[in-house]
Amino acid sequence: MAAAALFALRGVPRQRFCIIFIFAALALGWYRLYTELYIEPARELAGTSGSVCARVREYSYHDGDYGSVNVRLEQEGLPRINVSVMDYSGTMPELRAGDLVQLELEFVDASKRYGEETDVYAARGVQLRAYFTALGGVSRDWRSALYFPGELMHLMCGSIERNFPDGVRGIMLALLVGETGEVYEDVELDNALSITGVAHVISVSGMHLTFLYSAVAQLAGRRRAAFLGAPLVIVFTFMAGCSSAIVRACVMLLLSMAAPILKREYDAPTSLALALLILLAANPVSIASASLQLSF
Repeated sequence: MAAAALFALRGVPRQRFCIIFIFAALALGWYRLYTELYIEPARELAGTSGSVCARVREYSYHDGDYGSVNVRLEQEGLPRINVSVMDYSGTMPELRAGDLVQLELEFVDASKRYGEETDVYAARGVQLRAYFTALGGVSRDWRSALYFPGELMHLMCGSIERNFPDGVRGIMLALLVGETGEVYEDVELDNALSITGVAHVISVSGMHLTFLYSAVAQLAGRRRAAFLGAPLVIVFTFMAGCSSAIVRACVMLLLSMAAPILKREYDAPTSLALALLILLAANPVSIASASLQLSF
């Protein structure tokens, strides 16, 4: 059918059809390759246990006896997949972004939750879940420095916690860096944000990047803002965890800064499409994420 349509069309319609057909073929091919490289090897590991070497992707989270951390396997002979590690014993220590750790884990299938099929974890870039058993050791190497955005986020959160009082700390963490844990614990504040319809302001998105770029523009001037603001916008995007909303805003803002420098007209639909292309190239399963769908 595709070949028949190609020969039937002429001129611009044929060019458009070719572009759509080529990119659709590339998308399907990449989805299949992604499944073979990450999804299927993760399912084969589910139900097993053992000691593995892994790289900590972000600072570990602790709440009483519960702890969690996201890691990437770097064990020789195992696929380089992302694992969400959970600890219910309270024995997992605080781990820094970039740490190289030796973990005793019990792997669990991330494609199932409460006995039902789910793509929630895969859409977030997590191919496997695991329960923490023991920590064998922690070290750091030169690649640990590549995780400096996580270090910056940790330092910023610490600065906010030190400089704002108890009644304000939670909302400031949410407003500035998107850390909403204390907001959700404060039932009255959480209800107030929901009732007034302004809960979206505590989600890191384009508003935060716009404020950051505007501050740079005011301090350095419009001409220098693009050169100084672009690196800051990219670093903040990685600090915020590269969610779909923040990546979309980052790409669109970078293109809007680059357009006048390159003497080109900025086109919002093209920028939006490029942001979506980048997200799906990084993780084709992210198309199933509700946050991505709503963001676009």
